[in-house]
Amino acid sequence: AQSIRGRSELMREEPPLDMLVQVRRRMNPDDGLLLCVDYGLGQVAHRVITLALTRDSLSFRQCRFNSDWSCALDMPQPLDAKLERRALNLLHDSIYAPARHVLHGHQRLYVFATNEMAKLSFDALLADTASADIRHCHPLVLDHAISYPYFLLPSGLKSEEEERGTLFLAPRSGSGSLTDLRLLRAAMAQWRKGPLAGLLDSSVTTGVAALQRITQAGTLVWGGHCGGNGFLGDEPMAYLTNSMFERTAALLPSELLALHAAPSFVIHAACRSGSFYPYGNSGSVSFARAFLFVGSRTVVAAQNVADEASSIKIIDFLLNALADGVPKDIALQRAKLAYLEQAPSAEQTRPLYWATWQVWGEANAVQRKGSGMTWYTWLLLLGGTITMALGIHRFRKIRALNRGPQVTSSARPVSRDGN
Repeated sequence: AQSIRGRSELMREEPPLDMLVQVRRRMNPDDGLLLCVDYGLGQVAHRVITLALTRDSLSFRQCRFNSDWSCALDMPQPLDAKLERRALNLLHDSIYAPARHVLHGHQRLYVFATNEMAKLSFDALLADTASADIRHCHPLVLDHAISYPYFLLPSGLKSEEEERGTLFLAPRSGSGSLTDLRLLRAAMAQWRKGPLAGLLDSSVTTGVAALQRITQAGTLVWGGHCGGNGFLGDEPMAYLTNSMFERTAALLPSELLALHAAPSFVIHAACRSGSFYPYGNSGSVSFARAFLFVGSRTVVAAQNVADEASSIKIIDFLLNALADGVPKDIALQRAKLAYLEQAPSAEQTRPLYWATWQVWGEANAVQRKGSGMTWYTWLLLLGGTITMALGIHRFRKIRALNRGPQVTSSARPVSRDGN
């Protein structure tokens, strides 16, 4: 990652030769890992290798790439929901089912995927196709909290989520052809008052100004539009307004690579903020990868197009789950399950509405300085203590007033001998 940035001096260590041993040492009993390598020569002998790993088990398999999978890998999502379900079921049976005996029962699943497999939302894989309602097809999100680490971070790195505060970078309203994102701006105005309370800024007008603001945040919630591949070397482009033609009001992932500081935790609420052209190798990066390359610990972003209304619900559920202090991958799993539980129709259970959101990087809990409890918990405790103290003071004052003035005597005490 540092070589891509041209900052090789920041490389801490080379990858260990005994990689499997080192990975297993880092894993908890509840962890599973799925390596999914897609390789081929110009679509000739196109194969997928899968390696499933836990602390005490391992499964290795390879299979041919099935062209019928493409319906679940297309960007944007296919219009035919039935073909989509079939493709997700075929992927489940080819990629996950052979390793199920190893991974079943392990709540947290870390996925390393390449090329076409990197387009896939693994928690949307379906064990069945019996219903148009995804909830009745046993999606993999029911079994695992999935995240995409990209690489293993060195231990001992300090999180700065609290030290530099939270910034909500909202999209500006404009006269462009893209959706105005009015609902998202309103939601961000509410989120800034919640568990990740911070500063709301919707005044940023240029990419240069956005980069400056980003470096000042410990946690960044960034909303807006993000154009897909096909721009400037197959990089996606993030727009600060609803116009696609204001280049000065837009950012490319490669422009993040020069940052000297990055938010520790990023929620990038934009279409395809986590996607990249899979055959671009290291020359093309997504926003999620770019943030990780410059030092962010965790990025929540969209692999595909994102519906505004459902995305607001997902992020709302996510923030509430993070408030409980759970790891970010488990928090996003809870958010997706909460969304599916309240989805009003079978159409809105399709992966387009929930599976596009994924966790990249380190899926730890939100870190708060010097405490295992979140800031608002301490604020509630402090508020409760102050309220109790004021109540006690007022009670004593009222009791003293009810007693009336105290009568004191100026007579000297008389001793037993009369003096």
